[in-house]
Amino acid sequence: MSGVQKPVIRTIGDGDYDDVCRLNNADSCPLSKNDPRHPYNAAARIIEESHDPQSQGRGWFAVAGGEVAGIITTENFGGGIIVDPKFRGQGIAGHLIRAREEFLRAQGQTTTQVHILAGNTASIHAFTKAGYAFDKKSADVIAAHGGDRAQVPQNTVLVMERSLETPKPDSPRQSVHKSAPAAPKTP
Repeated sequence: MSGVQKPVIRTIGDGDYDDVCRLNNADSCPLSKNDPRHPYNAAARIIEESHDPQSQGRGWFAVAGGEVAGIITTENFGGGIIVDPKFRGQGIAGHLIRAREEFLRAQGQTTTQVHILAGNTASIHAFTKAGYAFDKKSADVIAAHGGDRAQVPQNTVLVMERSLETPKPDSPRQSVHKSAPAAPKTP
């Protein structure tokens, strides 16, 4: 990835409403604007919570080349992560995930989960690359579809999780869900 610069990660603030809505494709959202899940309402909530010291709700932007390239929040659904398509493949998601994890770790959390629609392959890829794994229930859902996540209905919510405990030097990131040990080999 030559030529790709590390993005600047900054907290979402009062003047960021339009960028939050743009990244959330608010204008094309099928939800009613009265629905609290609609991106217009979510944007306002993210900005409001970011200023409340009692709230665990936070959001961050990744800024690359002077443009808002992505967003992540502490909301579990979708990991609260969106990367502008023109910035995908540049490591933006990884930087955002680390910012979210650093905040959660500072709040004393030792594990984290994200809820992602089975059809959201970009978020699943980003969180897998960051060391997340499907929880047991989600792994069972995938197994019930022949082990092929692509066969899981796209609107099925899957849960990915990982430990926030600091890994020992030279050890890989560990997920919360432990896989079953491999079956012993028979001679």
